[in-house]
Amino acid sequence: MIQSYAPAIVMSGLTLITCLVLMLPVVFVKFSGALKRFYWRGFWIFPMLIALIAGGHQVLLMLNIEITGFIQRILAGLTVAYIVFVVFAWIRLSLVTIIGLAQRYLRRDNSSNKETQLS
Repeated sequence: MIQSYAPAIVMSGLTLITCLVLMLPVVFVKFSGALKRFYWRGFWIFPMLIALIAGGHQVLLMLNIEITGFIQRILAGLTVAYIVFVVFAWIRLSLVTIIGLAQRYLRRDNSSNKETQLS
């Protein structure tokens, strides 16, 4: 009886270790801005959820509990959501950076114009 549970226990442990490793960057890397912090956490939490669900699915299969179709739909949805999240984050963070650089350049250009007009 215990032999049938041993692989499931090992797989549960491996799944939990993988999820803990994926949470290390979220816990130990800090960002000053709320936007960067949000995307950093999401960047690491999505793969953790995917690993957790995939590992849980394997544990259930080892215990002869069959829910493959449901889990495959969830994993496919999470994978697509992760890709959309990363692309949207990349575009948004790039636009914020470009706009910030443009504003800094325009402020610097305006301040130099004012100094030449005063002279």
